[in-house]
Order: sequence, then C-alpha cells, then structure tokens
Amino acid sequence: MTFGGFTVSMGPPPEYEYHPAKGWIYTFGLNGMKTWFEPVYGDLKNIYHLFGGKYLGATGFTGIKISPLGSGFYLGSALRVKLGSSPP
Repeated sequence: MTFGGFTVSMGPPPEYEYHPAKGWIYTFGLNGMKTWFEPVYGDLKNIYHLFGGKYLGATGFTGIKISPLGSGFYLGSALRVKLGSSPP
C-alpha cells in the first residue's frame, strides 16, 4: 500500500512537489495502537517510489478495499506499517 506521492515539473533543474495522503488511519500492532489524523507519507524503504511517485507505507496487506469516487478505504491487516509526517 502506498501513501503520498510527488509530481515533477520539467525545467532546468527539475523540481519535485510532494503530496501527502489525507484521511485517517488506525493501526494496532507490536508497537501498540497508533492513530493518524494528519497528512501522512509511507516511510518504508522502496526503490519503486522513484518511478511511480508513491511511498510504500504497508506490506503484506490482507483485506478489502472500498473505492467510492476514487478514494480508498481499507479494512484488513498488514504485516508491516510505517508512516511519517514528511517525505522520506
């Protein structure tokens, strides 16, 4: 699962504009219960974010995704979740 992304403006030099994911997140795991009600980015190391403009925030997700009007609502569990309040 990815959280946040960026766009690139072409021009010498290229400039990156970072965009956080918005909404709310509840997690419960080895580090206890965590809640997020602010803009968030995925913070797991992932080379693919360089190409897709997304930040990996959860791996091993099992569950369902409900997508009304393009937004995402996930209900399930993940093996690893790491989020941050700024781009990695």
